Amino acid sequence: MRTILILSGAALLLAGCGRMADLEAPSARETQRAPRSAQAPSLPEPATMNRPSSQTPIDGGPSNPIGGTAAGRDPQ
Repeated sequence: MRTILILSGAALLLAGCGRMADLEAPSARETQRAPRSAQAPSLPEPATMNRPSSQTPIDGGPSNPIGGTAAGRDPQ
């Protein structure tokens, strides 16, 4: 009885290995977004999208009418 169990387990194991070998690799992931063209205009730098109010220009004027940025000032 024990040998029958071992042999049937080995047969199931071999059958499972054969099925795993027959499986195909998954296809390449496709999304709805197309790759960006080389001729497309460049996107803005993400770090400059949400700048603080002291760095955003006011209708073409200086970026900060009160004073420069903290990095531009002399230490006190």
